[in-house]
Amino acid sequence: MPKEGPVLACDLSALPVDGRRRLKELSEELVRSVKEIRELPNGFELGFAEASTKRFGEIAEFIALDRLCCPFIRHGLIHEPYEQGIWLHLSGAGGVKDVIRSDVLGMATK
Repeated sequence: MPKEGPVLACDLSALPVDGRRRLKELSEELVRSVKEIRELPNGFELGFAEASTKRFGEIAEFIALDRLCCPFIRHGLIHEPYEQGIWLHLSGAGGVKDVIRSDVLGMATK
């Protein structure tokens, strides 16, 4: 029998209650602030015009929490030179792109 791959579903129970609440707050704030979305072959990049220390901190905190409940997602933070904004990179193997589209980008359309 072929071995099945890992389950591609976020497990919010991996976070304490206050972590779940904070991840939801951060997700909503970041999605509201997205200026551009780049589709990648295996995921997406979310672009933010503001490259402030506060925004960096919010994205870093989002990554720190999200990686616990969604360990199958590759997270990255990219700073463009000369204050041209920052990017949250979300990608992965297999069907990860569909999970990102549904869970993260789905929030942008609600």
